[in-house]
Amino acid sequence: MVFGFFKKKKLEYDPTDLSVRDLKPGFIFDYDLRDWEVKETNTYDWGGECFSWDHKITDGKDTFFLGVEEDDGLDICLMKPISIRMLNINPMDEYASRGTLPNQLIVDGELFELDEEAPGYFGSGVEPKEWTEMINYDYVSAKDSSRYLCIEQYGGREFEASIGHEIQSYEISRINPS
Repeated sequence: MVFGFFKKKKLEYDPTDLSVRDLKPGFIFDYDLRDWEVKETNTYDWGGECFSWDHKITDGKDTFFLGVEEDDGLDICLMKPISIRMLNINPMDEYASRGTLPNQLIVDGELFELDEEAPGYFGSGVEPKEWTEMINYDYVSAKDSSRYLCIEQYGGREFEASIGHEIQSYEISRINPS
């Protein structure tokens, strides 16, 4: 039907009341006096209807991941990807010999202690069509409980790491869809 072309698409969010929960690729928001654009979104399925998302964000100069999880409240982390070499261990060797990663890691002189080891599934996009099995290792700084080290394991040989800190939802403002 020709007239169906002119129908408006139903929005999945309220454009007058956007929050960090509504972020999708193309959205722009303000954080720390800088404008950030969401470049891509990844979804994590932890089982039991528990999901989290990370948004790759950039201000044109820096690139971070903004992690968003609804777990007894809203948890938001700003994470910077780091080289696996910064861990001062070889995660493939550790996993091969022990079946897990160490309970403590030192990165740039800062001690991080394992808080949670969580198996789950990773998918690209807001509503992924394909999922990849993975394990997430969350470490918390021994001196500042708002600082985190995250290591993601895909299969037995692929590891990614990021380091960052917790932020509050009020720190993100002026959210605009693309």
